[in-house]
Amino acid sequence: MARTLPSSIDETQKLLAAGDYVADRSLATSLFLALAMRRPLFLEGEAGVGKTEIGKVIAHGLGRELIRCSATKAWTSRRLPTSGTTRGR
Repeated sequence: MARTLPSSIDETQKLLAAGDYVADRSLATSLFLALAMRRPLFLEGEAGVGKTEIGKVIAHGLGRELIRCSATKAWTSRRLPTSGTTRGR
């Protein structure tokens, strides 16, 4: 069952903390604004820094389905990669 979106940056941080995800205020602010504006938040970084995990925590915390699309250096704006695309919670 879908839950309501956080109504503040502090609530966003609490939502992340409830999923054992430690986020600084700047990340929580970016996430809160993306959720509030119903816009995507694109994350980039080295493998293992928590990009997928934040998606899992938010999806679970909001009672939503996570749809993952893995974009690599081979990805171009003309086609979406088909391998590496998964659905899950």
